[in-house]
Amino acid sequence: MSEQNKQVIKKIIENHGFIINTAKEKFSAGDNAPNITGINTSYAYPKVPRKYKRNIRAAINQANAMARHEPLQAEILYRSITGRKKYVEYIENIDNA
Repeated sequence: MSEQNKQVIKKIIENHGFIINTAKEKFSAGDNAPNITGINTSYAYPKVPRKYKRNIRAAINQANAMARHEPLQAEILYRSITGRKKYVEYIENIDNA
């Protein structure tokens, strides 16, 4: 990406009232799937990455195994999993019409 294009993008962002933290500024293009705050934006609608969903399934298995020996810890983990599942449902069921 050319320096001129970077400056144009920065100007657009700043014109919309955002402040750019230059220490965290990163431009990427090409093979990487475009992600905004962990949400894949390469489709017509937002999607949560597969890795995030796999981690939820792994946590469910871990909670099931833990439930036999540490039911209170398993309950805490189940609540966390429930929140993550609701997050996925919310992101992937946004009405884009």
